[in-house]
Amino acid sequence: AFKRLLGSSPSIDFARATLREVSTALQTQEVSAEDLTAWSLDRCDVAHGRLNCLAGSAEDRAEWRHRAEKAAAEAGDRIRAGTPLSALDGIPLTVKDNFCVEGMATSACSKVLGSWRPPFSAASVESLEAAGAVLTGKTNQDEFGMGSATAYSRYGPVASPWSYQRATHLEIRGNDVESQAAGGAAATGADGRHLDSGDPAEEAAGPAPPSPSTFVAAAG
Repeated sequence: AFKRLLGSSPSIDFARATLREVSTALQTQEVSAEDLTAWSLDRCDVAHGRLNCLAGSAEDRAEWRHRAEKAAAEAGDRIRAGTPLSALDGIPLTVKDNFCVEGMATSACSKVLGSWRPPFSAASVESLEAAGAVLTGKTNQDEFGMGSATAYSRYGPVASPWSYQRATHLEIRGNDVESQAAGGAAATGADGRHLDSGDPAEEAAGPAPPSPSTFVAAAG
């Protein structure tokens, strides 16, 4: 997927691109939604292996991959037909594990909820998917969001991108690490610093996260 992505759009560094740049590349068909999502999923796997930034079991992540590939294929068809749902159509992103996604394991990183599968999606998730965004998985967090460094997650702490042997520092969680170190163009979060408006222009115009190049380098 990485070679296909480079071959189709060598002028864009998708690991550092803004949402606006990613959206433009998709809408002008410099890259397909299918290739971008496959690349994103592969980078997510690499980053998770080093940083523990995703939530769920290996089986859960395999289910997310299948779901994302299906959504990406649908988005790709719409874009090629000239009928995208919005500027977010085909853009891969992750959601924090305290956001419900209908039918997908959601535990808020707590053993209390086990492998609960909600019969509904959070309003933000519904809005993102209605706009064509491709959800690629859930990110690690403190149990029920009660913390600031994933010290209390059922899946263990997220490693620091600056030092794999250390837990993340204050205010850096799985969604921060995944969206920068892995392949997600964005990630939802509960602290208001990530996309929640559904408008890629707003995200692109906002302040950039600190030292994104460090995150990307850590993901290899």
